[in-house]
Amino acid sequence: MRSAGLAYADDTVWLGYSRSNAQRILNISSGFFYLNDIDINGFKSFLLVINLPKSIPREESFVIIGRQPTKVYPTPKQEPVRYLGAWFTSSASQSHQYKIAKDEISAITSALSMKAVTIDQVIYINNRVLIPRLEYRLSTTLLSMGLAHQLFTPMSKTAKRAISIASTAHTNIITHTGIAGLITLWQNQLTHHFTEFTVRINEQTMATNSSLLRLRKFQLDNRVTTPIWNLPFNLFESLSTKGNLSASILRRMKTMDFELKPTLFENEWTIEGHGIDIVSFITHYVREDLIQKALTSIRNSQLPIYWLNQCLNNDLSSLTPWKMLKESFGVSSKGRTTTWYSAIKDCIHLFNTEVIYNNTLAVRIPSVPVATDRRKKEWIITNCLQERYTIGKIDYKSPSARTLSVIHWSCCAVELDLYSPCPGCLLNNNVVSHSNCSFSIRSSQSKLLPRTFVTIYNSNNLGRTVHIDDPSTLFKQMTTIQDINIRHSVPTVDLAPSIDEQLIHSQIHSPTLANDLLDIWIDNVSFLQHNGLDSKLEAYTDGSLASKHVRRDRSRLDNISMMGSGWFIVQNNRRFDCGSQLWPSSTKAELIAIWSLLLTVPSNSQIIIFTDSQAAIDGIRNSLSTPTVRSYLKSTNGPILDAIRHSTTIKHLNVNYIKVKSHSGDAGNDIADGIAKSAITRAEYNNNRIIDSSRISAHRLTFRPFFCTFSWDGHFRKNLSTLLGLINNAEWSLNSFSRKWFDKDGFNVIPSSIANNINCIDEFNDFFVENNSNFIRWDITWNLCRTLRHQNRFGPEFSRFNSFSIKCLNNTLLTIENLQKRNPVLYDASWSCHFCNSHDETLDHISKCAAIDWSPVTNSVVQATNNLMRKLRINVNLDFNKILTAPSAIQGSILPSPIASLATGYMPSYIFARLRNSGILHHSTIIATNMIKSAILSFRQSIWKDRCSRQAEKEHRLGITKAMKQSYTGRN
Repeated sequence: MRSAGLAYADDTVWLGYSRSNAQRILNISSGFFYLNDIDINGFKSFLLVINLPKSIPREESFVIIGRQPTKVYPTPKQEPVRYLGAWFTSSASQSHQYKIAKDEISAITSALSMKAVTIDQVIYINNRVLIPRLEYRLSTTLLSMGLAHQLFTPMSKTAKRAISIASTAHTNIITHTGIAGLITLWQNQLTHHFTEFTVRINEQTMATNSSLLRLRKFQLDNRVTTPIWNLPFNLFESLSTKGNLSASILRRMKTMDFELKPTLFENEWTIEGHGIDIVSFITHYVREDLIQKALTSIRNSQLPIYWLNQCLNNDLSSLTPWKMLKESFGVSSKGRTTTWYSAIKDCIHLFNTEVIYNNTLAVRIPSVPVATDRRKKEWIITNCLQERYTIGKIDYKSPSARTLSVIHWSCCAVELDLYSPCPGCLLNNNVVSHSNCSFSIRSSQSKLLPRTFVTIYNSNNLGRTVHIDDPSTLFKQMTTIQDINIRHSVPTVDLAPSIDEQLIHSQIHSPTLANDLLDIWIDNVSFLQHNGLDSKLEAYTDGSLASKHVRRDRSRLDNISMMGSGWFIVQNNRRFDCGSQLWPSSTKAELIAIWSLLLTVPSNSQIIIFTDSQAAIDGIRNSLSTPTVRSYLKSTNGPILDAIRHSTTIKHLNVNYIKVKSHSGDAGNDIADGIAKSAITRAEYNNNRIIDSSRISAHRLTFRPFFCTFSWDGHFRKNLSTLLGLINNAEWSLNSFSRKWFDKDGFNVIPSSIANNINCIDEFNDFFVENNSNFIRWDITWNLCRTLRHQNRFGPEFSRFNSFSIKCLNNTLLTIENLQKRNPVLYDASWSCHFCNSHDETLDHISKCAAIDWSPVTNSVVQATNNLMRKLRINVNLDFNKILTAPSAIQGSILPSPIASLATGYMPSYIFARLRNSGILHHSTIIATNMIKSAILSFRQSIWKDRCSRQAEKEHRLGITKAMKQSYTGRN
């Protein structure tokens, strides 16, 4: 057999709205396949049928495909079908997605269960293999927090087993970014869906339109009249997002204080109307026991009603009849009155409109004339015969149908709106029989009563009665409504005379800075007019981010970094400086300086900008091309780069950026550097000199992300993942063993009981001067954990030491306290400390037990520190007797000794301050980390192994076997 070419077709989808439509599409495709000599394997094809009627057997719902006709039958509802790695079913259930995720996790954990893996290997497999696969499988599913934790439990237990801690230990121990950094399924779900949703609604594709349509449907279904982007979380939380992935993601984003704000056309998401919206009325006026039923009813209603005024008459005096309301929207008036309308009707009397105005939202029933067909006997209503309206049924029409003879019907039960033939009244002009009251009227003086508003209650000859829905309101609604010409005042906008001034006023919201920039712009215009428009301006720019403003003290309310930006123009020596906050970096400060400078450059002019930031120059040049939304969200300083590009383009500027070396003796650069540094101090004392970078227009994004009212400016997914990891860190700080290091508000500050005992200047310097009131230097602890994770690759001994240090840090060593939690029967109250035999054995007791000799640990720390200092060539003689001595302020407290604190993984702030005061400045972090490492290593060798030997001897003496210890009772 010879073949010129061979190709395989795969992953083809055909969509049809019915069986016949789908078969017609397949027939057309089969013709194409036949012409091109293509064979389709029908046995590998699947058919999904949405909402297959139960009356149609599955055997009769097939379609035929292929050159050799093959019948393809519908797959069962719960059987998933794979397409491009995603799985779909014909039902709305997502149980198949959960099963797929569960099988993925089970496959990984089963493979790891029979292997001796380290915690570093488990984290690598989870973060680099399992989580990306789950992200792909669950790309169309947003799990709840409980279900995500339930699915991920086997993997978290595998990680705990790798470091030999109990499976019931807190999961935040291994998910803490500083300790182990395990990424959970829940964390990945939020990171993935937040990022992809932000990309999807900004990239202007069919996926964008689909997502926005789903959000619009969510808004209409929940009767939200204001833009959903502006809804606070407490209101958004009460809305139903079932079956709407886009709305579910947006709701979850609001839960985490994330928002997406439209940069253009925000009013398009507002449903026009006036008065009170229907949902607010139900929430505030309907009986409490009916609120949820009424809200569910209105959300399931097919009527597009969003405002209460849509249900009221012209003068807001009464409720529009239900049948009239349905007919006005083209819905059949048959059926019972819905729950939400009945609930409103029962409480409408409680609602008082303070201002009476013409209701432009009222239902308008067109006035239909009486038919000329004399055979039709319609119901009419008129107000020409008496003060109130009159109702009757036509008995006779003149040949021209201009004059009507009408049988009068009067109300016989006001509460029920029941009417019966009038027995006789002043309107009666029937001279033959007074028992049958009738009158004559011209057809132009009457209005046709819709037949659907008349319901026959009793048709017996002895007593005929009909029900007419609220005829008074009906008559008012049928009254001809004159178009009201409302003269709206046209808003006026005072525009600046030039585009340069418009840019300054629109981008700079501080009046002080705007006036400064306008003054400089005027001077630049004068200079160019005097020296010729071809003259070039020259300017030096610089940005500053002082290290002293990046504080480690998270408890201070003013702990927001301040950046300074400054520049000066050589020709007229005009100078400008400003401050900025949020997303601090020296490059951002430099870009703000360049942007503010360009605002003062007149249009169609030339300027040479000297800067010492090559990163700023590269960022500006790269921003000239149009990136994709995904790459834009990966970049930093996007809004400022957009503003620079916008100013350069719209003003037609010719800008030449020249790199100068910083601190090289260039006079212009030194002047700009001084201006930028002084800008920080000036901005701290004068908030009017701060540029709000969050209000800079982002021209690339239709919906701009915000977090806690601050605009997002940075690598979106990377920073989002870091932010979500901080949640695990916060949960870890609430653990029983970790909570003692933080105050009641969760801040790492010196306890007041210790601060009140400071009685000398040296101790004040130890606690406050170098550490900004921090009590524990957690950055040193996390640096140790990071170092040990890197050393995991060197062999099992390093891995075991890493596990031991994690146990010390989290009080998960197998002390008697922890053993009693696991098996209180085996380890009863007779067990005590193996060293003193008089106290309960806890990790806190071991760190303070008088029977334990800590001198080997101290000697090991001293020796390891001296060896490292010699290696780093640090010629400083450290007084370890002073460094490792407990301050008098903590003596007698429940806190452990300095060396015991190091052995459990903590660096007290006073030890670090003493290192700095002794002359260790540039390598203080490295030396402090080595001190903790050597203390833990020595504690393990000289104290903990001795304790474990005593434990083993006692267990052997009591006949406790390994099998007995493996029995597990769970956490109390």
